Amino acid sequence: MKKKWKAILLVFIGCAGLLFAATTSKYAKYRAELIQYAMTLRGKPYRTGAAGPNAFDCSGLLNYAVKQSLGKYSLKIAEFPRTASAIYNKVIHIQPEEREPGDLIFFADGGKISHVGLYMGRYKDTNLADGKDRLDGRIVFLNAASSGPETGVILSAVDEPYWKKHFYGYGRFLKSGK
Repeated sequence: MKKKWKAILLVFIGCAGLLFAATTSKYAKYRAELIQYAMTLRGKPYRTGAAGPNAFDCSGLLNYAVKQSLGKYSLKIAEFPRTASAIYNKVIHIQPEEREPGDLIFFADGGKISHVGLYMGRYKDTNLADGKDRLDGRIVFLNAASSGPETGVILSAVDEPYWKKHFYGYGRFLKSGK
């Protein structure tokens, strides 16, 4: 599956390259770089309080990916918060119809923000020869999951029962790439 996502990511980055030329949006470039880097962390294990590079919790994953991929730009990356609730309090809250790959998705338990992930958009299985992937056509996000059928840095679908039940909202820390 990692090879499949690399192919999708290359297509996304390639298309984004065309978008850069057309719009000259530096934020489209930043979003693409963040996604590309974050995807390299797939498969790393979950560990409470871990912020990389060998293990992550949910906010540690985002904090590390943001700093590693975007730290070279003047984006106040050093100020990126370390906990899911602190990140939620710092971002601009957006409606689902406004979300773009590179935005954040938040989940709550008992009304308190408990999890954050990197919104990736609609998953497209490009290797249908091996059978339909369970995520094909679904809205997905990258996150560091602590429990469930898979743990560690994984892709999850927003419509999975657990995530659907605990969904809280979307947030934006990078300006729109459009």
